[in-house]
Amino acid sequence: MDKFFSNFMNALPVFLCVMDCETNDFVYCNKMAENCLNKMPDKDKFDFIKEIISKGSLSTHFESLEGEGEHWFYMETVKFEWLDAKECVIILGSDQSDYIFNENIISTEAYIDKLTGLSNQKIGIKMLNKFIAEQKTTNVPFTAAFVDLDNLNYVNDNFSRDEGDNYILTVVDLITKSIRKSDIFVRMGGDDFLLIFPTCKIHVVNTILQEVSNRLKSIGNSPAKSHFAINYGVLEINAEDERTTPDVLDELDKIMLNMQKSR
Repeated sequence: MDKFFSNFMNALPVFLCVMDCETNDFVYCNKMAENCLNKMPDKDKFDFIKEIISKGSLSTHFESLEGEGEHWFYMETVKFEWLDAKECVIILGSDQSDYIFNENIISTEAYIDKLTGLSNQKIGIKMLNKFIAEQKTTNVPFTAAFVDLDNLNYVNDNFSRDEGDNYILTVVDLITKSIRKSDIFVRMGGDDFLLIFPTCKIHVVNTILQEVSNRLKSIGNSPAKSHFAINYGVLEINAEDERTTPDVLDELDKIMLNMQKSR
């Protein structure tokens, strides 16, 4: 490939790779794409690319790109013929990190929850704002969920803060293992968590969280663990939805509280 073209593509702040549709081989990756993909096992790498191709667009993030911290991308795909007339698909990701991490919250302490390592409320609000704005133009729905850890204060008061932290980390681990790499998982504070599932239907998310709830109930028989349980509210947002970010959060909270009252 022409050296000037290669240098030019590597200098762009975008994720760009080309995949052969017949062989699933990468025909070309610029430096940003290589840095992102090299951090994944081969199986995860191809599953990730196939997920983007199947959906047509996707918001996702990669951590610690050459020490630069976390990068967020909005991925899109286009099919075309490569130089030798192969049918290929180009995966292009626009880096939206500056949109998410402005000067006021650039330090790690400002946007990462220390206990769980998840992004915190500042990022959760920004990401929900972003998805609500995007789906009005892309017409790609997404599903949001609010998760509450039931009895966390009781566990803290009657067992120990360490047991409470273990409760939090247990739920975070179960949810992390149940969702996709492209899904967004945020600790909003205390016992509350926000999840955003791009291009995912509400019934799928309800199934995921019900499975997490079932696994949590069977995780152990210690006195503290017998009190582990989650409540959750789930909402699908589409282009016709007029609700703002505060509206969505309020509705999620109401759905979650209704679940808690019905126990």
